[in-house]
Amino acid sequence: MPKSLKLGTVLTYLTFIISFGIYLLTLERTVSLWDCGEFIASATGLQIGHPPGAPLYAMVARVFAAVAPGSQHVALFVNSFSALASALTITFLYKSILLLFAISAKNEVKSQLAIQLSAFAAAMTFAFTDTFWFSAVEAEVYAFSLLFTAACFWAVLKWYTLEDGNIHSRWLILIAYLCGLSYGVHLLNLLIIPAILFLIISKCYHLSTGKKLLAIAVSSLGVGAVMYFFVPLLLWVISRIELLFVNQIGLPYNSGTLFGVFAIFGAMGWLVWFSFTKGHAKTFLFTVSFALFTLGFASYAMVLIRGIQNPPMNQNQPDNIFSLKYYLDRDQYGKTPLLYGPYYSAPVKAVVADEPIYVKIDGRYEIKGYTSKVKYYSSHCTIFPRMHSNVPNHIGSYRSWADIQEDSVTYKTVDGKAFKEIKPTFTQNLTFFAGYQMWWMYFRYLLWNFSGRQNEFYGNGNILNGNFITGFPAIDNLMLGPQNELPDAYKNNAANNRYFLIPLLLGLIGIYYQWKRHENLFITTLLLFFFTGIAIVLFLNQTPLQARERDYAYVGSFYVFAIWIGYGLLFLSKKLEKIKARSLRNIAALSFIAVPALVLAQNYDDHDRSGRSIALNYAKNFLNSVPKNSLLVVYGDNDTFPVWYAQMVEGVRQDVKVVNSNYLPTSWQPGQLAYKTYTNDGFKMDGRSLYTIPDEFRHTTGKDSLMPPVPLQIAMLQIFSSDSANRVPSPLQKGKMVRYLPQDVIVLPGLTRKDSNNIYLANNQILSKEQIIYLDIINRNYPERTISYAQTVPEQSYKLLQRNLSRVGLNHELIIRAADSTDSVNRAATLRSYKFLMNHFSFDKLDKPQLLDEVSVRCIASYRTAFIRTAAALANAGDTAKATALIAKCNKNIPVETIPLGSKEPVMVKLLLDLKQNRDALLLVNYLSKENLQMLHFIEKLNSFQKRYVFAEKALALQNLDSFAEILVAHGYTQQAMKIKQQIDKYDK
Repeated sequence: MPKSLKLGTVLTYLTFIISFGIYLLTLERTVSLWDCGEFIASATGLQIGHPPGAPLYAMVARVFAAVAPGSQHVALFVNSFSALASALTITFLYKSILLLFAISAKNEVKSQLAIQLSAFAAAMTFAFTDTFWFSAVEAEVYAFSLLFTAACFWAVLKWYTLEDGNIHSRWLILIAYLCGLSYGVHLLNLLIIPAILFLIISKCYHLSTGKKLLAIAVSSLGVGAVMYFFVPLLLWVISRIELLFVNQIGLPYNSGTLFGVFAIFGAMGWLVWFSFTKGHAKTFLFTVSFALFTLGFASYAMVLIRGIQNPPMNQNQPDNIFSLKYYLDRDQYGKTPLLYGPYYSAPVKAVVADEPIYVKIDGRYEIKGYTSKVKYYSSHCTIFPRMHSNVPNHIGSYRSWADIQEDSVTYKTVDGKAFKEIKPTFTQNLTFFAGYQMWWMYFRYLLWNFSGRQNEFYGNGNILNGNFITGFPAIDNLMLGPQNELPDAYKNNAANNRYFLIPLLLGLIGIYYQWKRHENLFITTLLLFFFTGIAIVLFLNQTPLQARERDYAYVGSFYVFAIWIGYGLLFLSKKLEKIKARSLRNIAALSFIAVPALVLAQNYDDHDRSGRSIALNYAKNFLNSVPKNSLLVVYGDNDTFPVWYAQMVEGVRQDVKVVNSNYLPTSWQPGQLAYKTYTNDGFKMDGRSLYTIPDEFRHTTGKDSLMPPVPLQIAMLQIFSSDSANRVPSPLQKGKMVRYLPQDVIVLPGLTRKDSNNIYLANNQILSKEQIIYLDIINRNYPERTISYAQTVPEQSYKLLQRNLSRVGLNHELIIRAADSTDSVNRAATLRSYKFLMNHFSFDKLDKPQLLDEVSVRCIASYRTAFIRTAAALANAGDTAKATALIAKCNKNIPVETIPLGSKEPVMVKLLLDLKQNRDALLLVNYLSKENLQMLHFIEKLNSFQKRYVFAEKALALQNLDSFAEILVAHGYTQQAMKIKQQIDKYDK
């Protein structure tokens, strides 16, 4: 026994040390892409991130940020927090598997070495799986969230083994508190509640088959009771008290909230005291657990406190209980139908007011608008709606995944005329659910982690990108075509990981073995697997064409599968006992380590981020190319959160105000532009008070008239006028009156009325709230302060101003100019862009080996847009020397071998030939032609079914080759063009 204890202690330490060591070695040294920059910035300054927030994560990560020796090391220290949380998670996993073995497989295997190694190998296998490792080396909430899940699961197993039927347990109280705390990290941890409840019920009561089904149902309702009853009820009660105290009694804002919180905890404290003094043990346990569960939510006090203080990042501005409720409800993301709702083609019947929106006005709360709710015709609604989005791109994907033929169904009849719209069948609805949501968005990810991964290219159903593989050519070639014939860029991808089905088969064996050994424990782990995997699929109801792979959301279910891998290894250990020689049995048990070793070896190269600084450089390049004290408008996650990090944490260009264009239509973001942040004074805006009223300024409209052009200053006075006559019916919302502009030409500052660079409006043209804010800022601040739009911002955002934008670096800078001076202004902007790109641009050191996932490649590749367009502008102006130097710098620092040209292939070839860089151009043509021909050769090897999934890739390859041939002919290289055309003829069948 002492030996086994010693072995267990050694392996426990090894589990933590090895995993933590590997994570530290592969840790990203600075900010990562996606949400990481936001999380680091929110932790560093205790700021308010995107809904529903992660206040506990921010507060704990703040400790790590505080001990960093300098601002440049903050990201490293916060990233290390994820590594630490992940290593602790693996330790809890190892201990949990041992507890499960002790409960369900006692005396099954005699060798303690085999038992310990089975648990150790399973835990370490999960430590190096693709999804978990990804979150372990960056500043994201998922590592910390899974630590709570692992700790809760270990604690309930500890209670199960130690308390022997006694429900009055400190372990259950601990679990309740941990679950409450985890709410301040991520809602995913609440999904452990059904598994915990079932295990408790099964321990305390003898369950027949019928009672087990009832226990499963009751346990499953637990998480719904918390999310849809308890939390909303808590917020509703406090909000009613707040309304009473402020509107009726006249006390200050948040006085009712403070009283409500103290009253609720006071009532809970009294119940705890009463049950304790009366000796009601079960009541005492329940009330203490419930009180601590509720106390765990107290981390959201930070959100309210900091929201009132208005830090630079203050998303949704939750400074009272009502805005906190909107924040927790994620209202800005809209509602997704779950049990009943419309198909994508459902006609809108009406848009109705839903919940009131309370706004702080003159010491009171007033209703200033309502959230809207769309009602659809029931003929085009269904139970369990999976194809619900009416976004055009989504509709095309729905039809593709479900193979939909367009049949119309009548939805209403008016004056004897039937109105029809397309309606999918319920079978097609389920086909999309099974094919896309279940297979593509869940089971594919499961197989990524335990069978193998094709590559890290984002996939949407074709056979080239993001599929799972097995490592066995016979299987992989049958599914995805001959893998040895793949183009080099695919074949040599770092994320081409093969596990030869070993972890998957062990897990499947483990499922069977655990079920046979202990049915109640199997149901417990199955519930945890279901709710952290398939239930999330059901709840998210994801649309096609997601912005990124979503495997991180299901990591809890992969955690459970690792438990089953442990059971699979334990099953093998039992079989190994047939070997008589003890030394051979021990050697066979030691071979279990080969499973995590295989996963580690395969995954290391595509998870080592130790040499990267891509996100930070990307952010600096946006910030450093804008004028002093200007407004930088950004758009997506990857050009917003890294920029926030660079500015808020490392202090880069704190004179610049940064705003995400997606947030400008909200009621909270526009007003924040008027606040001073760091060294940037707030922007002056005439409509500031109107922007904060939710239903006041969704849009306005222009009306074609005979009135003369109006200066921008007068136009803004007209738009902001409170005169009731300044209203017309909205072109977008029936029954809604909106402000309007009675002129069709807005004269920009410094321009004459007849200048073609003014703003010209069509009749009934919609001016969005976002566009009005830009005009307001220009009116009050230009030319002292200007606006720059990141090149990632959609054209619709700046369309009104497009004739007055000039490219400088990665941004489009607003420089209002007369039409006849456009060329000279653009020339000056091009020279500024040239100087910035040549002398101040931050490049990643791509000459050194480093991990370049697809998103990182896209970010770096986007630099070429600035280089190519600036070089083209210089060439058109006759300055070929500067253009040549710029392209040479681009190709040296962004080599095509590392960062593919993509759609820029023909553009780069033509530009090099135009600049007389013929040798470089021909070498590039040869390299790119080889790549495109490799793609065509691979497609030629596919069977007719597989070819259906690569039409776009074939068309693009042929188009590139055809473009090369045309460009070569135009520049006198007829012979080279003929060789390419011969290849085109070979494959263009």
